[in-house]
Amino acid sequence: VLLRETGWPRLPPAVSIVGNRMVFDARGVLRGFAPPLIHSMNKGAAVLPVEAPEGVLLLGDHVGDSHMADGWPTATVLRIGFLNRDGAAARAAHAAAFDAVVIDDASASAVAAIVDFIEGA
Repeated sequence: VLLRETGWPRLPPAVSIVGNRMVFDARGVLRGFAPPLIHSMNKGAAVLPVEAPEGVLLLGDHVGDSHMADGWPTATVLRIGFLNRDGAAARAAHAAAFDAVVIDDASASAVAAIVDFIEGA
């Protein structure tokens, strides 16, 4: 939702963003999350509140996140993993689970470039 509200990256109207929604009080203090809460034990097509899209750009920072679109009847899934820790084992696991791995890039500029490319195609 924050991505849509801030306009980063420029998202086409047909793009659905699925994620946890934060609940803030009147002072702007985080008080919790609105249901349904998506977490590592229930990530997958069954909990995603949108119809099956033509394509999915799946982002995750845990190897298990790479399976979030499993069971969705979609033509294309591009899985991008974020790796924020060092180590050959972690790199190998992410490389095996995701189509692309972004290492130590909190700005997500690589994802923005991919969205720009897809939008221009």
